[in-house]
Amino acid sequence: MRRKRGPEPKDPRLAPYPGLTEVGGYYYVRHPVTKKRGSLGTNDLEEAIVRYHAAKARWKDEVEEMLADEIVGKILDLASTTVSINHKKASGLTLGRYAARVREEYLGVRYDENDRVMHPVTPKMVSKTKIDSRKGKPIAVRTARDYASMSRFQIERSPKLAFPLSTERDKAVMYVRAFLKDWMDKAQHYNHLRNYISKVYQTAIMEGLCVTNPCDDIEQLATRARKVYIPDDAYIAITSAMATDQIYNTKTERKEPIDTEWQARAVDLLYLISGRPGDVLQFPDDQYVIDANTGTGMLKYRTGKTDTPIELELNAAVVELVQWFRDWKKAQDLVSPYLVCTPTYYRLNHRHRDKVGQPITVNYLSKRFREAAMIAHRANPDLKLYDEETGKYRYRLYDNRGRGLTDERRNNEGKPTGKGGHRDDRSERIYITDEVPVRAKATLARIGGK
Repeated sequence: MRRKRGPEPKDPRLAPYPGLTEVGGYYYVRHPVTKKRGSLGTNDLEEAIVRYHAAKARWKDEVEEMLADEIVGKILDLASTTVSINHKKASGLTLGRYAARVREEYLGVRYDENDRVMHPVTPKMVSKTKIDSRKGKPIAVRTARDYASMSRFQIERSPKLAFPLSTERDKAVMYVRAFLKDWMDKAQHYNHLRNYISKVYQTAIMEGLCVTNPCDDIEQLATRARKVYIPDDAYIAITSAMATDQIYNTKTERKEPIDTEWQARAVDLLYLISGRPGDVLQFPDDQYVIDANTGTGMLKYRTGKTDTPIELELNAAVVELVQWFRDWKKAQDLVSPYLVCTPTYYRLNHRHRDKVGQPITVNYLSKRFREAAMIAHRANPDLKLYDEETGKYRYRLYDNRGRGLTDERRNNEGKPTGKGGHRDDRSERIYITDEVPVRAKATLARIGGK
């Protein structure tokens, strides 16, 4: 009886190269997934190693796709009593993975291992807005970053969207609705997610990866414009509370009081210019052109959302505020190209040292505005800054834009001002928090009769 031969001893020279083997004097490499063996076409070990690494590099993307297909085969819990998805038999590129590809290739946004945006951001996705100046051009960088954030942290990471792009339309509609239902109480964000997923499908159709867009069967939720006007007393109370704060000093290992009047002044700037906070906080210092002789100035910029060109004549109040920030930076010996930027006391905290001189983010100033509203409410409950029914504070940083545009319209006798960068009166009216009476005059004479 013949005994089975054991495995042949491995060549120690090939140990560092998994999948590399020698048969009959020639070298072969085995595919890491399919396990198929292919010849490297050489009997020289050094040449074989070079070709081995080249083959591994070629297979890298292919291996990732195969691993993704295995992940798709898992049963996904949609957190729904009526929807149950089983993707064990599914194959092909998933919606989540394709959304990541659209983010990188069309939005031009990539993230590092710490989930920070890698620069530069160069969008390729073409805008389809009705605004003439933008239609047919790549979307704005800020819009691309907003889309990318939704894609990265909600769409790409959701197991509910790990189904193939080729899934039949009815099922795809059901899956996308199951994903969106978590934001049913946040209509605006629901609509943003739905619209971006639709853009992903439109791109897939353009590339021939699928033939239908399930978002066509998913209607947007009705939204109402936020009509909130911050009264003067509430505005003063909140901005006054923003003028002081505390910061943790890593050297003394304790919190120290600091002067944060610049934050209240930044809110004043948002109110006076009445532009999108994301635009105003990013303006370079030299963009404010001040005439020392006349005390007037000019601010020229393009809106980040619609790329609308704005030429804003600055009155004495804005000029005075711009000069305050310039003097404030000079007093700190702070060199920064931005008018509103992170002050030098941030160096007291090692986590924020690299932010000194950088522009302030909308999220940071919004957080400080909320904290100040809490402080002002505790100091003076009669201002009614807190809504007992909703459990939220009544006023937000963004409301300063509506307040500014409303006051500007009042000063303009109810006529459109163009200050917000809107193309028409209808778009500007969204931000007007009350109806300014249209001035008219009766000129008709009575006709006959008693």
